[in-house]
Amino acid sequence: MDHASDTKRNKRLEHKKKVETADANVKVEIPTANVRMEVKFNYFTYEEFDQPGIPGSGKEKMDTNLIMILDNMRHRSQLAYKINSGFRTEAYNEKIGGVKNSSHIKGKAVDIAAPDSKTKFSIIESALHFGIQRIGVGTNFIHIDIDDIDKAAKVCWTY
Repeated sequence: MDHASDTKRNKRLEHKKKVETADANVKVEIPTANVRMEVKFNYFTYEEFDQPGIPGSGKEKMDTNLIMILDNMRHRSQLAYKINSGFRTEAYNEKIGGVKNSSHIKGKAVDIAAPDSKTKFSIIESALHFGIQRIGVGTNFIHIDIDDIDKAAKVCWTY
């Protein structure tokens, strides 16, 4: 073994040894589930998912995994997505006529503007490609959500 590889090996072993013999009194803080990391998306900002009148609600309440899926969908479809609705409070959801157990309330749903059939098809095709299993088709929007743990999966409906 040459000197350079021997040195690298020793450094790896030293690091391992340090980890194994770490001081038991040292406390490491691990972020809790309530801590939100700032994620940078290619095509979206958290503000696009805010409930009207509640700035920051998109960042605080939206499921980051859903926005990452939307980012990939947007890239695949090569269409600009306008988010009609993201996060909603229960009161706002009721006011606009949303269903009682709406996935928007959990930050797990969005409505994407889809003014024509080609746009609808492109959004749906991208959603299916990225594993979305709950899709609603409205007159001028597509609803997608990732709430398939609490609700039925592999469903499509119309409004």
